[in-house]
Amino acid sequence: MKAILDSLNWVMDVELQAGNIVQLGEFGNFRLSISSQGTDKEDDFTAANIKKAKIVFSPGKSLRETKDTLYFEHEKPYEKEKECNRTHLD
Repeated sequence: MKAILDSLNWVMDVELQAGNIVQLGEFGNFRLSISSQGTDKEDDFTAANIKKAKIVFSPGKSLRETKDTLYFEHEKPYEKEKECNRTHLD
């Protein structure tokens, strides 16, 4: 399993650096996104204006639909016993 994930990581690195979107079937897609400092004129924009790049994951349909099936409920926070001689880890 590790060898498969290592190979996938290598291929994704190559493809993302080439500017491609990596599509993993119904699992979803990975793509690069950049943020930059704007300029008044297009001709003034250079690579130095690019501040950072990040990898964006867009889940496939079944993963996107997972969020619609979630259920949340409020739980009471854990309270330490008031008179206890044991050491508690927080």
